[in-house]
Amino acid sequence: MSEQSESVKQIGFGMAVAVFVDVTIVRMILVPAVMELCGGANWWMPGRRKPVHAGETPLREAGVQETSGTMGAGRR
Repeated sequence: MSEQSESVKQIGFGMAVAVFVDVTIVRMILVPAVMELCGGANWWMPGRRKPVHAGETPLREAGVQETSGTMGAGRR
């Protein structure tokens, strides 16, 4: 039982170190640095999407035929 407890402690310590590294290095140093490099492009937002009306699906508009929902039913 002691051996399992020791491995759980090691995993817990490893997770704590991983969270600490993530918080300090990635979120406090790398993300702000990349945001500074990107400048105005960092805040780019794409245009609005065309609304999909009831009964229309993007697949029908593209000319793709919908299947019955069973995978591989036509293949034998």
